Amino acid sequence: MNTPSHFVAVDMGSSNVRLFLCRWDGARFWLNEVHRFDNAPVELMDSLYWDVMRIWNEIKVGLARCEAESEFPITSTGVETWGIDFGLLDAAGELLNNPHCYRDRRTEGMPEQVFARVPLREIFERTGLMFWQINTLYHLYSMAQVDDPRLQIADCYLMTPDLINFWLTGERRAEFTIATTTQFFDWRARDWDRDLLARLDIPTHFLPPIIEPGTVVGTVREAVAREVGFKQSVRVIAPGGHDTACAIAGVPGMDAHSAFISSGTWSILGIEVDQPVLTDEAFRFGFTNEGGVGGKFLFIKNITGLWLLQEARRQWSREGLDYDWSALVEMAEAAPPLAVLIEPDAPEFLSPSDMIAALRAYCERTGQPMPEEPGAVARCFLGRLEPK
Repeated sequence: MNTPSHFVAVDMGSSNVRLFLCRWDGARFWLNEVHRFDNAPVELMDSLYWDVMRIWNEIKVGLARCEAESEFPITSTGVETWGIDFGLLDAAGELLNNPHCYRDRRTEGMPEQVFARVPLREIFERTGLMFWQINTLYHLYSMAQVDDPRLQIADCYLMTPDLINFWLTGERRAEFTIATTTQFFDWRARDWDRDLLARLDIPTHFLPPIIEPGTVVGTVREAVAREVGFKQSVRVIAPGGHDTACAIAGVPGMDAHSAFISSGTWSILGIEVDQPVLTDEAFRFGFTNEGGVGGKFLFIKNITGLWLLQEARRQWSREGLDYDWSALVEMAEAAPPLAVLIEPDAPEFLSPSDMIAALRAYCERTGQPMPEEPGAVARCFLGRLEPK
């Protein structure tokens, strides 16, 4: 009998991070959540950052727990995360600053400035991505506009999963699916769109080589292996580094007639295609194209998902009111429907420090009564709920 393959899947979401101990025996697949911790951007001096040092430390805690619980040697691990965000390293591999959260306010007004230099339709044709203020392109452009010295000091640019892979292995690589979320990836060349960046006065010297999903990035560094207790060499393999691509790759039976909905902080509706869809209709209706696994692209529509309720729950927690998800759903089901109608993509909800205050400001602006009870707020954010 062959020894089952044991590996660790690291699933990094913008609201929580999970590590799974996985087993494959050639016919069946087992998956066991071993470690989970909350994740949230940190506000400091009017900016939003990710606490990547804490995330890295918790990942090591999770790897150690997976090693302790596995009855067979762990052979590999892989990391996927949300899109858009990145870190900059200097020549010594030191992180130049905590990565900003994609909802950081530094991108306000940046898309309009970019489109004045390169038309949006051209950017869509080159990259397949539709306009969204949070896209990586506008973060880098905002840095270039203020002559941020880190753009010149930086020796390497790494998206979030690539940064974790670097800390695991010491290798600097960019995985394809996560690279496509930047809005400066040339889908025809399957490489960075250096010409687009140059037209926007954004440096390109720090862009790393791009690898395909399934590529072995390297092996876990000796110091990390010793810290987490690995007793053998563990390979780090790049899955679809973008969580959406990774999720869709795991859907059984997908074919040319299939559509998918992926729900989380964002809800994503789409299909798999062989190449980006760049028609006038796709452009007009705000569809976008992101990299998929196995040579595919994902033709999708991004929809605001659980972000509003996640942030409301976080605010209640700050006030000493800790509601789990099941309690919030029960309270929402008991609240009257359609008491308040909201536009989830309204500017108030993009990146508020207090989501309850943001809802109050929205209700005042639109002349609607503010829902006061947590159940009514949850009902407002969840929309229509079917009775049990």
